[in-house]
Amino acid sequence: MVLHMTCRHCGHKGQIKARDLARTHGFGTDPRTLSFRCSRCDMRNCIVRVMEEIRR
Repeated sequence: MVLHMTCRHCGHKGQIKARDLARTHGFGTDPRTLSFRCSRCDMRNCIVRVMEEIRR
C-alpha cells in the first residue's frame, strides 16, 4: 500500500509506503487516523488517500 498526501493549504504532494509508516507508528495503526503535516508549509490540513501498490 502507498499513502498519497496532498496539502489542502499549499497543494504540496507527497507519498510514503505504508510499511515504512508502520515501522514508526506500529503495524496495527490505521494510517487514516494519523495527522500528517505538510513539509512545505507546516500545516496539518492534508488529504490522505490509501492506494494499493501495483507490482509488475
